Amino acid sequence: MLSKDEKNGALGGCYGKKIIILGYSCSDDFDISPIVREVKQNKKAIYLIQHSNEFSSILDFSKSMTPFLQYPGYIIKSNTDVFVKDLWSKCIRCNNYPEFVKDDTGWLTEVQDWVERLPAGGNHFIIGKIYYGLSEYDKAILI
Repeated sequence: MLSKDEKNGALGGCYGKKIIILGYSCSDDFDISPIVREVKQNKKAIYLIQHSNEFSSILDFSKSMTPFLQYPGYIIKSNTDVFVKDLWSKCIRCNNYPEFVKDDTGWLTEVQDWVERLPAGGNHFIIGKIYYGLSEYDKAILI
């Protein structure tokens, strides 16, 4: 259970002036909704990006039925993949980061190369840990 200070810090004490939340639907009370409702101070501007295949709307929180109703900000329905790529490219340009170079090798080839360099039995250990992490205990034991 989070303390009152931790709850206020979760959305009020973040660094910067704005918070971007991707892919949150506001459709349940099992995740951040209770925390959002309980923050009483330092409410940052929030931009909630909900996935849509194409840009479709911008809605002010004051006109929405979300837990963010009392925050400054907007719900934007847009393609989150495109949004993240655009945001990333702007951050790269603004902060003079080196250009990202894409490797076309593919993740499966990289993982296979990595597994081949493991000591004997190492691949079984890793696969067992993955199954264990997924709560597939019966499969983890078989490995």
